[in-house]
Amino acid sequence: MLALLALSVFSTALAFVIYFRLMQTLGSIGATAQAYLRVPIGVAIGVVFLGERLSSTAGLGLACVMAGVIAMTLPHERGFVELPDPWHHDHKICKGLFD
Repeated sequence: MLALLALSVFSTALAFVIYFRLMQTLGSIGATAQAYLRVPIGVAIGVVFLGERLSSTAGLGLACVMAGVIAMTLPHERGFVELPDPWHHDHKICKGLFD
């Protein structure tokens, strides 16, 4: 019973707390990027601690994953286009609905 409690608190609950903290600080894109970083971190752990060899194709794949994560998380130079909110009280679609 103690093992079940330890698993539920430390692996599940702590993971949720960390995930939602990431969502709060980094936003949805930054929190999603952590899912893509699992593979490079796992490969690096295998190379460092287990003595595995990194093939050239695996290195190329890891470079592509890292480039994608970097491109996904870098701020864009151009701003986003603000679209009108169709549910706003002043929008022409909703005129008369909220009076």
